[in-house]
Amino acid sequence: MAKPGQLRKAVAEALGLHEQLESVDVHLRNLREAGHITKAKKGGGAADMNPDDALNLLLAVAGSDRTKDSVKTVECLRSLPRTSIRMRSNERPHHELWRVDIPLANLPEHHAFSDALREVLILLRDAELFTPGLRDQFYRSERHVHATQPTEYLFVHLVFPMNAAAIMFGIRGRIEIETVYGPLRTAGVQVWDLRRLQAEGQLLTIRAIDLKSLKAIAEAIA
Repeated sequence: MAKPGQLRKAVAEALGLHEQLESVDVHLRNLREAGHITKAKKGGGAADMNPDDALNLLLAVAGSDRTKDSVKTVECLRSLPRTSIRMRSNERPHHELWRVDIPLANLPEHHAFSDALREVLILLRDAELFTPGLRDQFYRSERHVHATQPTEYLFVHLVFPMNAAAIMFGIRGRIEIETVYGPLRTAGVQVWDLRRLQAEGQLLTIRAIDLKSLKAIAEAIA
């Protein structure tokens, strides 16, 4: 498992912030002092970083305009409740139990953004977002699978100044799932469609974290 310095480097590189390691260091220190990063036991050397450490540092770096906002940003985003979910499928699965294989399907109805993001990192750390069994339900032939690669996608969106978030993932042309956390108002349910977002006269900022970045961070804590 990664040590704090390794996690810092992984998050910075995953987000393309190679030249801002000092700022990431400040975020890390702020979170550790506030109890949001695992502290080493006395005489035990640097602590091993876990999924919660990774998601906290990710949220601090990706969601804070200033390094002094680390703790405030993390505490705000972590606790966001799920406010909506949308699932759309263009393919009829081969069996009726396919929904139980959907990522995040095992989370309780009333869960927080941190619960979902933790689950995403664990899935990417231990295996893949979509299991082979689930893929089989949405592909008609092996040839079609290879012809349409890459097909799987995942985005985590942080939306300001609403202080909201969304997780969107799917298999292109087959299935799409979108969960929204916090007070994000839309004219409809497709948060990814910027025309539907109701900014209400405010400067809207959306920060997107993709599958490649999330997987790199997840692999750092393997």
